[in-house]
Amino acid sequence: MVYRRTRRRELAIATFQQALSLDPTLWSAYENLCELAADVEAADVFGERFGEDQMEHDVTATPNPSMALNFSGSSASKLSFRGFGTTPMSGGGGGGGAAGGGGAAEGRGAAPGLMSLLRELGAGYKALCLYDCTTAIERLDGLPPAQRNTGWVLAQLGRAHFEQADYATADTVFKQMRSVDPGRIEGLETFSTVLWHLRKEVDLCYLAQQAMELDRTAWQCCCVVGNCFALQKEHESALKFFQRAMQIAPAEPYAHTLAGHEHLANEEFDRALDFYRAAIRADERHYNAWYGLGYVYYRQEKYDLAE
Repeated sequence: MVYRRTRRRELAIATFQQALSLDPTLWSAYENLCELAADVEAADVFGERFGEDQMEHDVTATPNPSMALNFSGSSASKLSFRGFGTTPMSGGGGGGGAAGGGGAAEGRGAAPGLMSLLRELGAGYKALCLYDCTTAIERLDGLPPAQRNTGWVLAQLGRAHFEQADYATADTVFKQMRSVDPGRIEGLETFSTVLWHLRKEVDLCYLAQQAMELDRTAWQCCCVVGNCFALQKEHESALKFFQRAMQIAPAEPYAHTLAGHEHLANEEFDRALDFYRAAIRADERHYNAWYGLGYVYYRQEKYDLAE
Protein backbone atom coordinates (compact mmCIF):
# COMPACT_ATOMS: atom_id res chain seq x y z
CA MET A 1 0.00 0.00 0.00
CA VAL A 2 2.92 2.37 0.64
CA TYR A 3 4.14 1.86 -2.93
CA ARG A 4 0.64 2.46 -4.27
CA ARG A 5 0.04 5.60 -2.22
CA THR A 6 3.39 7.00 -3.33
CA ARG A 7 2.49 6.30 -6.98
CA ARG A 8 5.15 3.62 -7.54
CA ARG A 9 2.85 1.45 -9.59
CA GLU A 10 5.24 -1.23 -10.79
CA LEU A 11 6.64 -1.83 -7.32
CA ALA A 12 3.11 -1.94 -5.89
CA ILE A 13 2.02 -4.51 -8.47
CA ALA A 14 5.07 -6.69 -7.82
CA THR A 15 4.52 -6.58 -4.06
CA PHE A 16 0.82 -7.42 -4.28
CA GLN A 17 1.63 -10.30 -6.62
CA GLN A 18 4.19 -11.58 -4.15
CA ALA A 19 1.59 -11.42 -1.39
CA LEU A 20 -0.81 -13.48 -3.48
CA SER A 21 1.90 -16.03 -4.22
CA LEU A 22 2.27 -16.51 -0.45
CA ASP A 23 -1.46 -16.59 0.24
CA PRO A 24 -3.86 -16.91 -2.73
CA THR A 25 -6.85 -16.14 -0.49
CA LEU A 26 -5.54 -12.65 0.31
CA TRP A 27 -8.41 -10.77 -1.30
CA SER A 28 -7.12 -7.27 -0.52
CA ALA A 29 -3.98 -7.91 -2.60
CA TYR A 30 -6.05 -9.09 -5.57
CA GLU A 31 -8.41 -6.13 -5.18
CA ASN A 32 -5.51 -3.68 -5.32
CA LEU A 33 -4.09 -5.39 -8.41
CA CYS A 34 -7.44 -4.98 -10.16
CA GLU A 35 -7.61 -1.31 -9.22
CA LEU A 36 -4.10 -0.85 -10.62
CA ALA A 37 -5.19 -2.50 -13.90
CA ALA A 38 -2.53 -5.18 -13.46
CA ASP A 39 -2.44 -8.29 -15.66
CA VAL A 40 -4.06 -10.69 -13.21
CA GLU A 41 -6.70 -13.36 -13.75
CA ALA A 42 -9.03 -14.61 -11.05
CA ALA A 43 -8.94 -18.13 -12.53
CA ASP A 44 -5.16 -18.21 -12.09
CA VAL A 45 -5.02 -16.64 -8.63
CA PHE A 46 -7.90 -18.54 -7.05
CA GLY A 47 -7.24 -21.96 -8.52
CA GLU A 48 -7.46 -25.29 -6.70
CA ARG A 49 -4.09 -24.87 -5.06
CA PHE A 50 -4.51 -26.32 -1.63
CA GLY A 51 -3.58 -29.81 -0.54
CA GLU A 52 -5.30 -31.69 2.22
CA ASP A 53 -2.55 -30.82 4.69
CA GLN A 54 -3.22 -27.09 4.21
CA MET A 55 -6.92 -27.55 4.85
CA GLU A 56 -6.19 -28.50 8.46
CA HIS A 57 -6.07 -24.74 9.11
CA ASP A 58 -8.91 -22.30 9.71
CA VAL A 59 -10.21 -19.94 7.08
CA THR A 60 -11.99 -16.99 8.67
CA ALA A 61 -13.89 -14.71 6.35
CA THR A 62 -14.11 -11.07 7.30
CA PRO A 63 -17.44 -9.18 7.11
CA ASN A 64 -16.88 -8.31 3.48
CA PRO A 65 -14.53 -9.58 0.79
CA SER A 66 -12.65 -6.32 0.48
CA MET A 67 -10.63 -7.56 3.43
CA ALA A 68 -8.29 -10.52 3.48
CA LEU A 69 -9.22 -14.17 3.97
CA ASN A 70 -6.39 -15.86 5.78
CA PHE A 71 -5.59 -19.32 7.10
CA SER A 72 -5.28 -18.76 10.83
CA GLY A 73 -3.76 -22.05 11.93
CA SER A 74 -6.08 -22.55 14.91
CA SER A 75 -6.60 -26.05 16.22
CA ALA A 76 -10.37 -25.68 15.96
CA SER A 77 -10.17 -26.65 12.25
CA LYS A 78 -13.39 -24.97 11.19
CA LEU A 79 -14.25 -23.00 8.10
CA SER A 80 -16.18 -19.79 8.64
CA PHE A 81 -17.82 -17.82 5.83
CA ARG A 82 -19.49 -15.01 7.76
CA GLY A 83 -18.76 -12.47 5.07
CA PHE A 84 -19.67 -14.68 2.12
CA GLY A 85 -23.02 -16.07 3.22
CA THR A 86 -23.91 -19.37 4.83
CA THR A 87 -24.88 -21.61 1.96
CA PRO A 88 -23.55 -25.17 2.23
CA MET A 89 -20.64 -26.13 0.04
CA SER A 90 -20.42 -29.71 -1.05
CA GLY A 91 -17.37 -31.81 -0.43
CA GLY A 92 -16.06 -35.11 0.81
CA GLY A 93 -16.24 -36.27 4.41
CA GLY A 94 -18.56 -34.25 6.59
CA GLY A 95 -20.60 -32.51 3.87
CA GLY A 96 -21.62 -29.81 6.33
CA GLY A 97 -22.49 -26.15 5.87
CA ALA A 98 -19.85 -23.53 5.26
CA ALA A 99 -20.12 -21.92 8.66
CA GLY A 100 -20.90 -24.90 10.81
CA GLY A 101 -19.58 -28.32 11.82
CA GLY A 102 -16.03 -29.25 12.73
CA GLY A 103 -13.07 -31.31 11.72
CA ALA A 104 -10.51 -31.18 8.96
CA ALA A 105 -12.59 -33.22 6.53
CA GLU A 106 -15.26 -30.54 6.53
CA GLY A 107 -12.65 -27.85 5.88
CA ARG A 108 -11.25 -29.81 2.97
CA GLY A 109 -14.74 -30.21 1.51
CA ALA A 110 -15.54 -26.51 1.76
CA ALA A 111 -12.23 -25.25 0.36
CA PRO A 112 -13.09 -25.81 -3.34
CA GLY A 113 -16.31 -23.88 -2.78
CA LEU A 114 -14.39 -21.00 -1.28
CA MET A 115 -11.97 -20.84 -4.20
CA SER A 116 -14.84 -21.08 -6.70
CA LEU A 117 -16.56 -18.17 -4.96
CA LEU A 118 -13.38 -16.10 -4.99
CA ARG A 119 -12.95 -16.79 -8.70
CA GLU A 120 -16.42 -15.46 -9.47
CA LEU A 121 -16.01 -12.43 -7.21
CA GLY A 122 -12.56 -11.81 -8.63
CA ALA A 123 -13.66 -12.03 -12.25
CA GLY A 124 -16.54 -9.66 -11.60
CA TYR A 125 -14.41 -7.16 -9.72
CA LYS A 126 -11.66 -7.14 -12.34
CA ALA A 127 -14.22 -6.54 -15.09
CA LEU A 128 -15.64 -3.62 -13.11
CA CYS A 129 -12.18 -2.10 -12.59
CA LEU A 130 -11.65 -2.30 -16.36
CA TYR A 131 -15.08 -0.69 -16.89
CA ASP A 132 -16.38 -3.83 -18.60
CA CYS A 133 -19.60 -3.28 -16.72
CA THR A 134 -21.71 -5.74 -18.71
CA THR A 135 -19.37 -8.61 -17.81
CA ALA A 136 -19.14 -7.45 -14.20
CA ILE A 137 -22.94 -7.45 -13.88
CA GLU A 138 -23.22 -10.89 -15.47
CA ARG A 139 -20.62 -12.42 -13.12
CA LEU A 140 -21.88 -10.81 -9.93
CA ASP A 141 -25.56 -11.30 -10.73
CA GLY A 142 -24.80 -14.97 -11.34
CA LEU A 143 -23.65 -15.57 -7.78
CA PRO A 144 -25.84 -17.68 -5.45
CA PRO A 145 -28.43 -15.50 -3.69
CA ALA A 146 -26.71 -15.85 -0.32
CA GLN A 147 -23.61 -14.29 -1.86
CA ARG A 148 -25.19 -11.87 -4.32
CA ASN A 149 -27.43 -10.29 -1.70
CA THR A 150 -24.59 -8.99 0.45
CA GLY A 151 -23.49 -5.43 0.97
CA TRP A 152 -20.19 -5.73 -0.88
CA VAL A 153 -21.58 -7.43 -4.00
CA LEU A 154 -24.57 -5.09 -4.20
CA ALA A 155 -22.25 -2.09 -3.90
CA GLN A 156 -20.25 -3.34 -6.89
CA LEU A 157 -23.42 -4.03 -8.89
CA GLY A 158 -24.74 -0.57 -8.09
CA ARG A 159 -21.47 0.96 -9.23
CA ALA A 160 -21.53 -1.08 -12.46
CA HIS A 161 -25.01 0.18 -13.33
CA PHE A 162 -23.92 3.71 -12.41
CA GLU A 163 -20.94 3.50 -14.79
CA GLN A 164 -23.39 2.50 -17.54
CA ALA A 165 -25.45 5.61 -16.71
CA ASP A 166 -28.35 3.31 -15.80
CA TYR A 167 -29.18 5.42 -12.79
CA ALA A 168 -32.64 4.00 -12.14
CA THR A 169 -31.31 0.45 -11.81
CA ALA A 170 -28.34 1.67 -9.77
CA ASP A 171 -30.78 3.40 -7.41
CA THR A 172 -32.71 0.14 -6.93
CA VAL A 173 -29.55 -1.87 -6.29
CA PHE A 174 -28.10 0.63 -3.82
CA LYS A 175 -31.40 0.71 -1.93
CA GLN A 176 -31.18 -3.07 -1.69
CA MET A 177 -27.62 -2.69 -0.39
CA ARG A 178 -28.86 -0.32 2.29
CA SER A 179 -31.58 -2.78 3.21
CA VAL A 180 -29.32 -5.80 3.70
CA ASP A 181 -26.36 -3.84 5.13
CA PRO A 182 -27.62 -0.57 6.67
CA GLY A 183 -24.32 0.07 8.44
CA ARG A 184 -22.27 -0.03 5.27
CA ILE A 185 -20.42 3.17 4.41
CA GLU A 186 -18.48 2.06 1.32
CA GLY A 187 -20.53 2.82 -1.78
CA LEU A 188 -22.61 5.62 -0.27
CA GLU A 189 -20.60 8.24 -2.18
CA THR A 190 -21.61 6.61 -5.48
CA PHE A 191 -25.20 6.14 -4.33
CA SER A 192 -25.40 9.85 -3.53
CA THR A 193 -24.16 10.72 -7.03
CA VAL A 194 -26.83 8.43 -8.49
CA LEU A 195 -29.48 10.34 -6.55
CA TRP A 196 -27.92 13.62 -7.70
CA HIS A 197 -28.27 12.54 -11.35
CA LEU A 198 -31.88 11.45 -10.75
CA ARG A 199 -32.59 14.77 -9.00
CA LYS A 200 -34.09 12.91 -6.04
CA GLU A 201 -33.65 15.70 -3.55
CA VAL A 202 -35.73 14.16 -0.75
CA ASP A 203 -34.00 10.78 -1.01
CA LEU A 204 -30.59 12.42 -1.09
CA CYS A 205 -31.34 14.56 1.97
CA TYR A 206 -32.47 11.45 3.84
CA LEU A 207 -29.33 9.58 2.80
CA ALA A 208 -27.17 12.51 3.95
CA GLN A 209 -28.86 12.48 7.34
CA GLN A 210 -28.31 8.73 7.68
CA ALA A 211 -24.70 9.06 6.56
CA MET A 212 -23.96 11.61 9.25
CA GLU A 213 -25.51 9.32 11.84
CA LEU A 214 -23.35 6.44 10.64
CA ASP A 215 -19.98 8.22 10.71
CA ARG A 216 -19.52 11.93 10.22
CA THR A 217 -15.73 11.40 10.02
CA ALA A 218 -15.89 9.07 6.99
CA TRP A 219 -14.92 10.68 3.68
CA GLN A 220 -17.74 8.82 1.91
CA CYS A 221 -20.31 10.36 4.25
CA CYS A 222 -18.87 13.83 3.70
CA CYS A 223 -19.25 13.31 -0.05
CA VAL A 224 -22.90 12.32 0.46
CA VAL A 225 -23.63 15.56 2.31
CA GLY A 226 -21.67 17.54 -0.25
CA ASN A 227 -23.74 16.05 -3.07
CA CYS A 228 -26.89 16.91 -1.15
CA PHE A 229 -25.88 20.57 -0.96
CA ALA A 230 -24.76 20.49 -4.60
CA LEU A 231 -28.19 19.33 -5.73
CA GLN A 232 -29.70 22.27 -3.84
CA LYS A 233 -27.16 24.54 -5.61
CA GLU A 234 -25.58 25.52 -2.31
CA HIS A 235 -22.11 25.37 -3.79
CA GLU A 236 -20.15 26.85 -0.90
CA SER A 237 -21.63 24.39 1.59
CA ALA A 238 -21.01 21.53 -0.84
CA LEU A 239 -17.36 22.57 -1.21
CA LYS A 240 -16.89 22.64 2.56
CA PHE A 241 -17.91 19.00 2.82
CA PHE A 242 -15.86 17.93 -0.19
CA GLN A 243 -12.84 19.69 1.34
CA ARG A 244 -13.50 17.90 4.61
CA ALA A 245 -13.54 14.60 2.73
CA MET A 246 -10.19 15.50 1.15
CA GLN A 247 -8.72 16.27 4.55
CA ILE A 248 -9.89 12.93 5.91
CA ALA A 249 -8.70 10.87 2.93
CA PRO A 250 -6.38 12.91 0.69
CA ALA A 251 -5.47 9.84 -1.39
CA GLU A 252 -9.09 9.28 -2.48
CA PRO A 253 -9.66 10.98 -5.85
CA TYR A 254 -13.46 11.17 -5.80
CA ALA A 255 -13.78 14.09 -3.38
CA HIS A 256 -11.26 16.09 -5.42
CA THR A 257 -13.30 15.46 -8.56
CA LEU A 258 -16.58 16.46 -6.92
CA ALA A 259 -14.96 19.68 -5.71
CA GLY A 260 -13.79 20.28 -9.27
CA HIS A 261 -17.35 19.85 -10.50
CA GLU A 262 -18.57 22.47 -8.02
CA HIS A 263 -15.99 25.01 -9.14
CA LEU A 264 -16.87 24.21 -12.74
CA ALA A 265 -20.54 24.89 -11.99
CA ASN A 266 -19.45 28.29 -10.64
CA GLU A 267 -17.31 28.83 -13.77
CA GLU A 268 -14.21 29.00 -11.58
CA PHE A 269 -12.16 27.18 -14.18
CA ASP A 270 -8.69 27.58 -12.68
CA ARG A 271 -9.84 26.19 -9.33
CA ALA A 272 -11.63 23.34 -11.08
CA LEU A 273 -8.42 22.46 -12.94
CA ASP A 274 -6.51 22.34 -9.64
CA PHE A 275 -8.90 19.80 -8.16
CA TYR A 276 -9.10 17.66 -11.28
CA ARG A 277 -5.30 17.52 -11.42
CA ALA A 278 -5.17 16.56 -7.74
CA ALA A 279 -7.62 13.73 -8.42
CA ILE A 280 -5.46 12.47 -11.29
CA ARG A 281 -2.36 12.60 -9.11
CA ALA A 282 -4.18 10.43 -6.59
CA ASP A 283 -5.36 7.96 -9.25
CA GLU A 284 -4.32 8.33 -12.86
CA ARG A 285 -7.14 5.95 -13.91
CA HIS A 286 -9.85 8.17 -12.42
CA TYR A 287 -11.59 8.98 -15.70
CA ASN A 288 -14.10 11.37 -14.09
CA ALA A 289 -11.29 13.82 -13.43
CA TRP A 290 -9.87 13.43 -16.95
CA TYR A 291 -13.32 14.23 -18.33
CA GLY A 292 -13.58 17.29 -16.10
CA LEU A 293 -10.13 18.44 -17.17
CA GLY A 294 -11.03 18.09 -20.84
CA TYR A 295 -14.34 19.87 -20.37
CA VAL A 296 -12.70 22.83 -18.66
CA TYR A 297 -10.22 23.16 -21.53
CA TYR A 298 -13.14 22.96 -23.96
CA ARG A 299 -14.97 25.75 -22.12
CA GLN A 300 -11.78 27.79 -22.24
CA GLU A 301 -11.59 27.14 -26.00
CA LYS A 302 -8.26 25.36 -25.59
CA TYR A 303 -9.32 22.68 -27.99
CA ASP A 304 -5.90 21.11 -28.49
CA LEU A 305 -5.52 20.53 -24.76
CA ALA A 306 -9.11 19.33 -24.49
CA GLU A 307 -8.48 16.71 -27.15
